[in-house]
Amino acid sequence: MDEDFWRSLYKWESRSGGDYVSGWITVPFAHTQTPAGQKPKESFRWRRGEQYLENAFPSHVAKVPFRWTRPDGVREMQFVAGILGIERGGDYLRPRLAHAVTELLPAEPHPSDHLLPEGWTHARLRAATGCPTARALTLDWAVLVPPQDGWPAEIAPTHAIQVATYCYVRSAADATWYVGDLLQDTREIILLERLGIGLAAALRRI
Repeated sequence: MDEDFWRSLYKWESRSGGDYVSGWITVPFAHTQTPAGQKPKESFRWRRGEQYLENAFPSHVAKVPFRWTRPDGVREMQFVAGILGIERGGDYLRPRLAHAVTELLPAEPHPSDHLLPEGWTHARLRAATGCPTARALTLDWAVLVPPQDGWPAEIAPTHAIQVATYCYVRSAADATWYVGDLLQDTREIILLERLGIGLAAALRRI
């Protein structure tokens, strides 16, 4: 068995690297998923150390919406087909191809939508980031500012948003968005980069 080959399947040389995929499993994907939509890959050669976020890969599920007219009214529906699960056969896992017809129900408001900037909901946030667990945070976290030229000595946040292990913070002083690491144990946010004004543009930067 070529152990080096298999160690580089998902993480290059089995390294950690957080929420990134750096192995050769990235080669077969024809495109990646971005907040602006699908982006075709320019090369199918594997370069050691090349990284992609875990949520950058499409789900390989096709969805086709349609309307079902019934005597009791019209229902919004959709056909769904593709890789809908995984099944086990002996010592191996294989993708399970399947299809379904589902009803599109109105999304319930998230109880923390009021913590997001005006015009934003958790549904919009998760669609924009591709992160199903993205959420607004309360403002009782300590925001640590690095001693960099041009940065304020401290930042009072108006909003804090968690996306995976990162946190986006909006400054009350000038409405600038910053991004940093989120330390759950100490409830601290260590800022790393200044992203500018506008949440949508800030989310696309990372």
